[in-house]
Amino acid sequence: MTRCIAALGVVLAVGLSGCRERVEPLRPPLALPRSGGVELHPLARGRKLDDPRSFMLLIRFRLITVELPIGSVSDSEELWSYVNEEPVGGRIGATLARNGIRVGVASEQTWPDVAKLLGRLTGKSLSRRHVVTHPGAAVSVVLKAAQPLQTVFVFRPDRTLIGNDYPPCDNVLMMAGTVNYDEPTDVHLTAGAILRSVERRSRYVERAAGYVLTSLPTYYRLEDMGFTVKIPAGGFVVVGPGPDVRRDTSPGHRLLVRTRRGLQFETILVIAPEVFAAPIRGGG
Repeated sequence: MTRCIAALGVVLAVGLSGCRERVEPLRPPLALPRSGGVELHPLARGRKLDDPRSFMLLIRFRLITVELPIGSVSDSEELWSYVNEEPVGGRIGATLARNGIRVGVASEQTWPDVAKLLGRLTGKSLSRRHVVTHPGAAVSVVLKAAQPLQTVFVFRPDRTLIGNDYPPCDNVLMMAGTVNYDEPTDVHLTAGAILRSVERRSRYVERAAGYVLTSLPTYYRLEDMGFTVKIPAGGFVVVGPGPDVRRDTSPGHRLLVRTRRGLQFETILVIAPEVFAAPIRGGG
């Protein structure tokens, strides 16, 4: 009888451990980035760069996108209870919210709870990609590609409403990360909503060798749809929909809502940067 009870206990323990909710890591292993044949390594947390000119820096942005039925996040506070929206600033945060967008910063320790929630809501693995760039370089995150003619109305901070019609565009979150050399593992992220024309026009651009004729899109910046936040080492940013995302001419709707087979889905974007460094000219 004792053996039966012990065996039952083992079976139950194995069964319960198998039912634990699987948490996807925020930063799964990737190959180290390289630049000019030089391999860069993660910058140790808390390390300071005495002579920034002696180091080459790169920022790797992990980008996670999740699509959910509309209302899953925009009509709920569950996800937003895990992030801090104050770093965006009250005035900017309120303006973004009136236009259907919310932004929050979270620490590394918060990720397991956020990952569990997103996993439950979507029921599948998170969609991931990454971009490696130099500090200060612009990165285009295409949220909706090749959109047809569209009208966008933006609520300004003074609550006035302005609208414009735009040609076919890619609807993009344009962002750049910069590093403070006193706290080089923290990343200062500046981002804004941009409409990038699908049509490209020929124009002359100044290069090192002189002016070159090239084909470039036209960029339309949506006024007052930008923000800057400081992301602590290991932390991440969540960009997602607010209640006003249902207004179909809002910037939030234009960037974060898709329609498939008559059903609307909203997008959540997670941005997780990490800083890499390598000594140059014998420094470091």
